[in-house]
Amino acid sequence: LNQPLFYWSIGTRQWNSKYFEVALDTEKEFYQRIAQGGIMYSDVFGLYENMLGFEPKGDSLSGQALKDVKTLKVLLLDASLDVLESHVAGMLTNFDWGNEEQQLNEISQQIEVAKVNAKPIRSWLPKIYWHGSKNQFHTALKQTVRGDFGVSLRDGRQVGEKIWQAFFLTLFLIVLAAITIFPLGIWLGKRMSYLDRKWLIWIERILIFFASIPVFWLATLLLVYFTTPEYGEAFHIFSSISSYGFRLDDGIFEAIVRNGKQLILPMLCFLLSDLAIVMRQTHQLYKNEKGKPYILIARMKGLLAKERSNKHISLNARPQLLTMISSGVASAFAGSLVIEYIFNIPGVGRLLLDSIRYGDRPVLIGIVILLFLTSSLIFLLADVLYRYFDPRLKQAI
Repeated sequence: LNQPLFYWSIGTRQWNSKYFEVALDTEKEFYQRIAQGGIMYSDVFGLYENMLGFEPKGDSLSGQALKDVKTLKVLLLDASLDVLESHVAGMLTNFDWGNEEQQLNEISQQIEVAKVNAKPIRSWLPKIYWHGSKNQFHTALKQTVRGDFGVSLRDGRQVGEKIWQAFFLTLFLIVLAAITIFPLGIWLGKRMSYLDRKWLIWIERILIFFASIPVFWLATLLLVYFTTPEYGEAFHIFSSISSYGFRLDDGIFEAIVRNGKQLILPMLCFLLSDLAIVMRQTHQLYKNEKGKPYILIARMKGLLAKERSNKHISLNARPQLLTMISSGVASAFAGSLVIEYIFNIPGVGRLLLDSIRYGDRPVLIGIVILLFLTSSLIFLLADVLYRYFDPRLKQAI
């Protein structure tokens, strides 16, 4: 944090490159405030630390003197340089500081020199400060390439260790949801394309009803109805929310086996919120394909509706289905954020929220980069598979 943010910075001519190495926000605000009077940063460098670190020792000091010391530190937050100079001069005049008087004289002299060397307002022109590779962005970029995200500001653990444990748990949930939702949704949508059954229509209506409920509200309803005895023992199937949660101390796979029952409600939440979308998109895709000329020819040859769907429509619909699956899996990482938080699952979504809440920037940056790479890898894999699902792409390549 004691490095500039980027390769260059733009500031007033009163500053110099050392100003951008200041880590404390309150210290930066102090220098910005006094720079409005034309004060050069080189003349007041270290003034904030000298005033903040002024701690006189001695039993001979009066209560008023100690009170003036506290007032000096309070004035650092919002007072001008003139007010600080007046207060320091009063402290030197009214009290005997003993050995600490030399330090107080140095503070007074530094303020006086800074005011004498102050530049006129007409020199307040912007200036670009070049920092080179010694900046936070470059350092973070090098660490990211090496896979080193540093340590967590919250608990001091390695960021990579925290993220990987949470990521594999989230990945397990998403993969488990994907192998349930997409085959079932595609099968239902495909059946609706050539079967006119009331039970399929009712299933679609029920699933659309659940999909219309926001994910956070649906997850809350599942917890209220199935983890509490308020609505009867018949619905009290799972343990209460207070006991929900994973402990990853023994490893991710041991935690999944030990807490497998607690994954049922999150999986049900994924299923109810996304199954209708997959079903509707598949149904619409097959419906559009049915109106194309090649299906009319297959129908003239005497092929049944099921045969036309399996032998012809399914083959031509594979690229669009692949797009739907890749987009759904990539977006599932965003949807897992709410589900993990409500069901107290320590996945990457909950870790992301916690890092935002506690200001844990290394963990936050690591999660964002990991999710970006994961989404890019999913779409890259889909692009590669297009070549095998679409014969036209094979000929083009």
